[in-house]
Amino acid sequence: MARAKNLAARQDSVNEIGDAGMDYRESLISIASLADGGARMTRSASSNIEEQSSIDLCLNHMQVHSLISALDAYSRIWMGQYSDIAMNLKVEFSLYRLDERGIDCVIRCLLEAIRALAMPKLATFGFSGSFGIWNPDTDQLSKGKACNAYDMQQVIRHDEAWRTHPEGGSTVNYKEPWIRGTLPPLVCDCEGDSEGSFRMVLHLPPAHYELLCEALEVNALLLELRLRTMFAFFLDKPSALELASSLENLLANVVDPEIAAGARERASQLRAIANAVDDQGSAAASEA
Repeated sequence: MARAKNLAARQDSVNEIGDAGMDYRESLISIASLADGGARMTRSASSNIEEQSSIDLCLNHMQVHSLISALDAYSRIWMGQYSDIAMNLKVEFSLYRLDERGIDCVIRCLLEAIRALAMPKLATFGFSGSFGIWNPDTDQLSKGKACNAYDMQQVIRHDEAWRTHPEGGSTVNYKEPWIRGTLPPLVCDCEGDSEGSFRMVLHLPPAHYELLCEALEVNALLLELRLRTMFAFFLDKPSALELASSLENLLANVVDPEIAAGARERASQLRAIANAVDDQGSAAASEA
C-alpha cells in the first residue's frame, strides 16, 4: 500500500508540470541520426515534436540495466569520481592484460590531471574521491544535471527491482527514491518479470528526455574512445581537453581492434535506447 501511494504521488507530481518548456528537438534528432540500427521506433523522431509534452520509451530488461549504468556513470563524472572512468575503460577494453606495461598508471595519471584542472578543489583528494552527489559543488558544476540524473536512476532501479523481485531485497535498489533534484520524479510503468517478458515504459517530459540522451551519448563516446568529445560535455578548459586527447590517442594504440569493434557496437546499442519510442507503450503497460 505504501509503495502504491508513493508511485501515485510521483505521477501527480509529473502531471502538475505539463509542458516543461524546453526545446529538445536537436537532442532527439541528433541521437536518432547517430543510432546504428536496432532501435524500434513507432513514431518518427522529427514528427510533431513541438506538439509533444512528453515522450514514452519502451525498453526491454537489458536496455533498462544499460540505462541505469549510463545514468550512474554520468553522475559520477560530474561529481569528480574519475576512478569510475578508469574502471569502465579497464572492463570494456580488457585493459587488465596490459597492466604489466604500465598502462594503468598512465591512465590514472592523465585522469587525475584532467580532474585537477576541471575541479581544483579535488586536487588533493584520492583518485576515488569526489564531491558527492548532493554536494553544492557538484550541483554548481553540473547545473543540476548530476542530481537529476541520479534521481532518474533511483526511480528506474527501484521500479525494476520491485517488479522483478516483488518479495523485496536488501540492496539499495529496493529503497524508496530520495528525490533531491530540480526535476519532478520520473514515472515508469513495468510489466512482465525477469524471465524475458519484462519491459518498462518511461514517461519522459522534455527535460528528462534531454538529460537521458546526454547520459547515453556520454557513455557511447567512452565506448568509442572519443574521450575529448566526451569530456567536452563536462568541462571547457583547453589544457584538460588536450590531456583527454592524449589519453584517447594512447588507448587507440593499445586496445585490441576486435575489442574496440565490440565496444563500438555497444555504443550503437546505447544510442538506440533513446530511439525506443512507443506511442502505445503507456496504454499497454497500464492495461497489463
